[in-house]
Amino acid sequence: MREAQDVDSNDSINSSPRENSITSDTTLELDSVTNNLPSEEDRSNPVEKRFSLPNNSTRYALALILLIAVALRVYGINWDQGGLFHPDERAFLSQVYNLEFPQGDQWADITDPQLSTLNPGSFNWGSLPHYALKAVQYAVAPYKWMSLHDLRYAGRALSALSDIVTIFFIFLIARSVFSTRVGLLAALLSAFAVQQIQLSHFFAVDTFMTTFMTTFRTAMRCGIL
Repeated sequence: MREAQDVDSNDSINSSPRENSITSDTTLELDSVTNNLPSEEDRSNPVEKRFSLPNNSTRYALALILLIAVALRVYGINWDQGGLFHPDERAFLSQVYNLEFPQGDQWADITDPQLSTLNPGSFNWGSLPHYALKAVQYAVAPYKWMSLHDLRYAGRALSALSDIVTIFFIFLIARSVFSTRVGLLAALLSAFAVQQIQLSHFFAVDTFMTTFMTTFRTAMRCGIL
């Protein structure tokens, strides 16, 4: 009986260091997992953290990238010398030019698709670009009434502006997913993307559609949607 007690005592002594080692390793692993979890402050304010403004150096770098993007998209904006060679753009501009703001009794027919002066006559690409460009035409009307050919400058400027907004949202998305450096790199690559530069020279729906998609994605990443 005494020998059995001695054996049990020896086993408990011999196994104690191993058990202590296992317990210590488990504690370290649990501490590591706990430290990797987001803090209570991070979980409570995800939107504020992702919407936080970058530091000064990042702002300057982003501003430089956006200025380069603007220059590349505005340069050669009169590429067709007024020929309106892009078929979709030509149709777009014609529909916008034919729109008229209702006056007097015309307000009664504003919801009538046959009589409304704000009906572009075609909704192949939606109607928001039509009304945005028409708003610009009326905004500058006190100084100059833009003709059909003049509208191409304003339309292409809106397309270029939309693509600039896309580049900014790309920066926000990449910074949220990875880091600020990756965000700047993504914005730089987008600024020099040949396809984006080309589409920014046309008043078509491509740049506007991309802007809305990146806006939606940015809102998802920032926890708004």
